[in-house]
Amino acid sequence: MSLYFSREIRGPLGDDADPDTIAHNVQKALEEAASLREWFPMVTWTVPHEWWIINKLWEAGEVSSSAIIQAECDYIRGPDCAGVVASGQYHAGTGVEREIKAAHEAGKIVVFIDGINDVAYEKIANAIRHLI
Repeated sequence: MSLYFSREIRGPLGDDADPDTIAHNVQKALEEAASLREWFPMVTWTVPHEWWIINKLWEAGEVSSSAIIQAECDYIRGPDCAGVVASGQYHAGTGVEREIKAAHEAGKIVVFIDGINDVAYEKIANAIRHLI
């Protein structure tokens, strides 16, 4: 079973986000994803923050953020993804919002967490219990 981990990379600034903001958001996501993998080793976690090559292509202007998010949403809607775990606050119009919408439209699991804590663990465990 695969779950997609959604957390802002550029946030509400979108393509105007500065490199420090992006680096901070990516690092926070990677830390959270590591905990999720430890908690739920039976899940294959899809973590876009690990796709450094995609971010480099975006920085070079070779691919648009919109195209990246569209590809991520296509994956979420596809047969290999069981749902989305969205962490932290997200803002209208961001990739996270579009990813959540894609999951809802496809009838996939959507779990909202606010960081890595006991509540997050329970929410995810309850959401995927019937899939394992």
